[in-house]
Amino acid sequence: MTVGYKSSPAAMCRAGLAAVLVSILAGCASSASDTAMPLVPQRGPLNTGTYPNLNVPPQVAAPPMTDEDKGRVTARIQSAQSAQATSGRGVGTTGDPRRLQKLAEEHGGDTLKAIEAQ
Repeated sequence: MTVGYKSSPAAMCRAGLAAVLVSILAGCASSASDTAMPLVPQRGPLNTGTYPNLNVPPQVAAPPMTDEDKGRVTARIQSAQSAQATSGRGVGTTGDPRRLQKLAEEHGGDTLKAIEAQ
């Protein structure tokens, strides 16, 4: 008659706890290497020169846009919009849904044939 190993929940818990303890102790037992950071005693707050002084206004990256600059940019954008609208690209494809449906009926088959031919 052989006696089988019966694992109880308590035995499994003890085995798991033992594995955790061994891994913790193995990590603590390792020797300190030369690449570790040296411990420096802290003597209160250090001035690293990186914390911003909130009493000094920040430097402005660029001067703010004037009303004249705004007008020039707006005029340039509007002229680009009108040039694009009159160039033929996208003309007549926005707006009326009935016109879009008519375009799809007239040119839809041709477009599908061109796509399938590729």
